[in-house]
Amino acid sequence: MKRLDDIKKYYIFRALIKRYPLPIIALFMIDVGVSVEQVALIFTVSAVLELIFEVPSGAIADAIGHKKSLLISMSGQAIAMALYLGASFEWVFAGHILYYVSGSLMTGSLLLIFFERLKVLGREHEYRKLPARAKSVSQGVGILFMATAGLAYMWQWWLPFTIGILQFVLAGVLISTFGKTANASAVKFDLYSLTWKQIREALKIFSTKPVVLWALLPVAFFTSAMDTFHNFDQILLSNFGLTAVLISFVYVAKRFVGMLAPFLGGWLTKKGVSDAWIFSGGLLASGLVAMALGLITNPIIWIGLMLIAMALYIALGIVSNDVINHQIDSGARATVLSFGHLASGIVHTAGVAGVGVLLGVLPLQAALLVWGIVIFIFLLLVITPMHRAISRA
Repeated sequence: MKRLDDIKKYYIFRALIKRYPLPIIALFMIDVGVSVEQVALIFTVSAVLELIFEVPSGAIADAIGHKKSLLISMSGQAIAMALYLGASFEWVFAGHILYYVSGSLMTGSLLLIFFERLKVLGREHEYRKLPARAKSVSQGVGILFMATAGLAYMWQWWLPFTIGILQFVLAGVLISTFGKTANASAVKFDLYSLTWKQIREALKIFSTKPVVLWALLPVAFFTSAMDTFHNFDQILLSNFGLTAVLISFVYVAKRFVGMLAPFLGGWLTKKGVSDAWIFSGGLLASGLVAMALGLITNPIIWIGLMLIAMALYIALGIVSNDVINHQIDSGARATVLSFGHLASGIVHTAGVAGVGVLLGVLPLQAALLVWGIVIFIFLLLVITPMHRAISRA
């Protein structure tokens, strides 16, 4: 570890947290006898619990330090991978819940620990560039994961989950060697600090700097809304006739897009496109793509649209985090971002639960069409006030 500087360590850490069994989890659920409706139930309950833990998790991260928060998260996710090996509805249910609950401790800390380390190194002005590199590296490693996960699953069903255990253990070991960060422990660890004090600080930031709110919530909405499509894409692609191996290669394509998409925001900025127009244009295109995903039945076109959606939300997410981090000079960054993840949790829960209910009367793609229309209408309504707020910042 001594030969690696912390920037390279962060790149490797981001690569290691790419969940190896991702391309086969929903297929695995179906294979062990879980129905599509039960899959929706698992996703919904996990989303609800993730939602409940979201804001407290940000306050906990600000209180105990983002390194400790990530270590706890890595431990929980490694155990979650082990629970899947039970290979029944009950064990899968428990593993999925633990994965997302422990993952809530990572949502703000994942980006903030790097920003705060860059501050100590005097390189915070490079934040928009370096996380893009980290994202690209992680997507590159994810290509290897995605290309082999389907093959590993078809060879031995338990192998992807065993690899998943190892990757989170290694990620925890790596982040434990990370150097000193700015605001590593911002508040005293007590109940008051973990709740109202941090929440009031975040609300104060929203009221005095509305650009933070508008840079955070619309992007959080779109990202979480698209997660509903990702939850069911393996089942839908299987319905289109794709095997586990072919679905794995769809995820490989996602990773290739993920390698390039992080640089899109920086490229547009260099071309003179303002943040307001990056957000507005990106979200309008996103809404159109979301609606189209519910209409298209050709698998090649559908996969292409999903890749476009992925590129949009990765690029918008990086620009959003950059705007927010440079607007906030306090120890409440993780809490502020957790409000965005709280909004994401609400939307994700509503989307998965809504699709689950609709599955009782509609086929899967028709249910996703209804959700795509909801996404489009919401983004259409928020684009104008968001554009004005970001333009004035």
